[in-house]
Amino acid sequence: MNETINYLKNVYNFNYNFRFNDGKELKFNIQLDKVSLGMIPKTQLGYPEWIILGHRKCPICPFDEKNVNYCPIAKNLVEVIDSFKGMNPDEDIELFINTETRNYFKKTTVKEGMSSLIGIYMVTGGCPILDKLRPMVRFHLPFADHEETKYRAITMYLMAQFLLYKQGKIPDWDLKYLFSIYKNVRIVNRSFHERLAESPLKKASIEALMKLDCFAGQVSDTIVDKDTMSNMSELFNAYM
Repeated sequence: MNETINYLKNVYNFNYNFRFNDGKELKFNIQLDKVSLGMIPKTQLGYPEWIILGHRKCPICPFDEKNVNYCPIAKNLVEVIDSFKGMNPDEDIELFINTETRNYFKKTTVKEGMSSLIGIYMVTGGCPILDKLRPMVRFHLPFADHEETKYRAITMYLMAQFLLYKQGKIPDWDLKYLFSIYKNVRIVNRSFHERLAESPLKKASIEALMKLDCFAGQVSDTIVDKDTMSNMSELFNAYM
């Protein structure tokens, strides 16, 4: 019993419940290690060929096919993508999300709900390129709009630079490396899009991924757009 309690203390739980108009429900319980923010894997009997690492491998993938059999993102997402196979991405749903601190609800579409769900699975699956976005998962904000996503991405990165500074390392206050991070994120998104396109799946998962890539692109554009950054600075007039 004590071992179970200690285990739960070391886990973050996110529960997604997709409720369809015909009464059908799809439920997903996401468990993340509190230290690494990596997803705690579930037992899976066998994997489809489309998740093999060498199939549409990202051009910037750091893994060697001799040592790693499967794309970690694809391996993490098999259950989710298979659950939505054949669904209409524009179908209306009710989405309930429960976290340890609050609950969320929204009437939305399959692809919108999947986009939020897939985002967690991709970032916590063990891809070194996407690992840099894990702090945002700790402060997960379902249904975030473009402005909220950009704000969270930039403040996350600046917190990382402050921690580097406190450790005596050289911080990147100009956000130069953040642009590089999101450039690589978009490469991973697009490569994974190609992987999904050649799998025996329907378009719900692909459209959800396209929405994620759109967010990534907007973060990148914000970093190099002086007008956007200037507008954001107006929020901080009290500090100026």
